[in-house]
Amino acid sequence: MVKKSSIKVAVVGVGNCFSSLYQGFEYYREHKEDNIPGIMYADIGGYRTSDIDVVAAFDVDPRKVGKPVGKAIFAKPNCARVFQAKVPAGPVVQMGNPLDGVSDYMKEQPEELGFRVAKLKTVDVVKVLKDTKADILINYLPVGSQEATEFMPSAR
Repeated sequence: MVKKSSIKVAVVGVGNCFSSLYQGFEYYREHKEDNIPGIMYADIGGYRTSDIDVVAAFDVDPRKVGKPVGKAIFAKPNCARVFQAKVPAGPVVQMGNPLDGVSDYMKEQPEELGFRVAKLKTVDVVKVLKDTKADILINYLPVGSQEATEFMPSAR
């Protein structure tokens, strides 16, 4: 197997879990040693965390859509702990298809705690994934988002 120069990752759902993951990518980027606290295996198949490149991101919240990932991960209603404030700007978050990805409960929450849906045209997710040559699509949609998950293409 010939190693590619990077692993191109796309993500759907720019919430708390992705905020922590994206911060972690930057936090661990400069570690070259093999024993890194918080990382079970520093090298898997010749790849390290520094080989991960986020190439696309999708969300539906107007506080995130249209912003670079590096800003969107800190936008409300996200409330994940900030442990790496300095992160790369990354790609601009694009409008996904909400379908059942936003529960009525979250829509009813106060502005800074609940999800909102932008009144924007959804992008062609398949085209974006092909254009960016994403290797992996990470699904961070809320639990119970069956239709929205099935709408997302597989990363094959």
